[in-house]
Amino acid sequence: MSAFKRAQDPRDVSNPHAHMAGSFDGLKTPLYRSAQCVPIWSAQDVADRFQEAASTARRLPSANVQGYFNAWPTIVRTQWEAFAGEEPVRRCQPPSPQEVARMLEVMRWVVWLQVEQRHLVWMRAKRYGWRDICTRFGVGRTTAWQRWQEAVQQVAEKLNESLKK
Repeated sequence: MSAFKRAQDPRDVSNPHAHMAGSFDGLKTPLYRSAQCVPIWSAQDVADRFQEAASTARRLPSANVQGYFNAWPTIVRTQWEAFAGEEPVRRCQPPSPQEVARMLEVMRWVVWLQVEQRHLVWMRAKRYGWRDICTRFGVGRTTAWQRWQEAVQQVAEKLNESLKK
């Protein structure tokens, strides 16, 4: 069960973020040591932040090139033509500034990974299936999962290391 699904179930006692159920707010901060009050980043916390960053990046508005426009007049369609027309493009609500800031923070973490690890982590964050990931990297499912775990754990260790300084 993913951390996001665990966060949605407030009855789950194994979930430290259960009191923040139903939002990504519980996924943006790591656990805290009780004695020293120093955050501890786990591999699951890092994976959740990558998933949130991918979701935020998807909701950003597209960057269009300025200066190009269409000189053709707008086509007025009849009722039957409009009925058979294309579906309107549905846009998600744009991300908040806090979500964009967290996404940019995650983007800075990517520097710690090798190029293949970056692709693997982002594909998993974008919820690609393991079959697609295995095809992309030419490895088996277990090997792909192990490499993903190693990459996420490497980022978690770097984060914990930077907090100790």
